[in-house]
Amino acid sequence: MVHFVRIEEPKDLERVIARMINKILTCDDPLAHAGRFSNLANSWVYCHRLKLDATELKELRERLDRIEKEGKCSD
Repeated sequence: MVHFVRIEEPKDLERVIARMINKILTCDDPLAHAGRFSNLANSWVYCHRLKLDATELKELRERLDRIEKEGKCSD
């Protein structure tokens, strides 16, 4: 049975890729899927980096908003 997963954020894709990697690692001959494993691992790293970048960007925006509000209050 095929299960569809809604992918809306990098963390959703990360989770799906992790499941696929785990299936490869638990199969009878994981080395036969070394190329797929490598591609999935690279994709996971990219998603993880994207998630971190998005989190960092959000935090920077929040800090900028606070600084701007503080600057307006001191005028």
